[in-house]
Amino acid sequence: MAHKSLLAILSVCSVTAQTYVPTPMSQDNRNNMSDCGRSCMDACRHPALDCVGGGHVPEGQFFKFLGCIYHKAKKHDEMSECHKCLESHHKLLTRETVDKCLGVDQHVVKDKCSAHQYAHLCNGASADSCKWINRKCYSTAEDLTYNAYRQILFQVEDEQVCALLGGYVKRGLTCAARKAQHVKCRQINSRTVNPSFYSSCANICDWMPKCKYDVESNKCLGYKPFTTNQ
Repeated sequence: MAHKSLLAILSVCSVTAQTYVPTPMSQDNRNNMSDCGRSCMDACRHPALDCVGGGHVPEGQFFKFLGCIYHKAKKHDEMSECHKCLESHHKLLTRETVDKCLGVDQHVVKDKCSAHQYAHLCNGASADSCKWINRKCYSTAEDLTYNAYRQILFQVEDEQVCALLGGYVKRGLTCAARKAQHVKCRQINSRTVNPSFYSSCANICDWMPKCKYDVESNKCLGYKPFTTNQ
């Protein structure tokens, strides 16, 4: 029997769970997949299976699939063969290219704010609408979209921070957002009855459409930021 690649096997697994029509891939995309670490798939077998179980599609959405694998491998063991293999590819690339490799929404990272590496510098750049959320600086000039919110939570590695920002830990591994229609402003910073001030909560609350952070109660006021019907 001819040897099948892990990606081919995983693609069959994902198709059995859902109807999926693959999109023809350009040569540029195939080259980018190689640069990003497609050759690491066999070393990344276990996190890859976890990602397929979580609903990621290997073929057609390779870069978001790879982002899932990278974050799971990093969270479990930064010295794993999977993590070291992906890092060896990524260290040869620019930060912007690595973000593309990991399926990060580009409108989140292409701004003046993403260059700030410290919270006080980020929050101090008010002219550029910069806000510090979970160890990264974001531009809040435009309303936060649901997809961008999901991406922010996906990069959270601390379970408590995940909950503070309105997310939940999926399968004990990944911080995930609730479905768009179930996201509510009041879920931010709601772990205790009398919450303390947490700047990331205040910043993400004020960034969400139709939400407003109340500094006296340290609660996020509003209802459903990502739905049109209230």
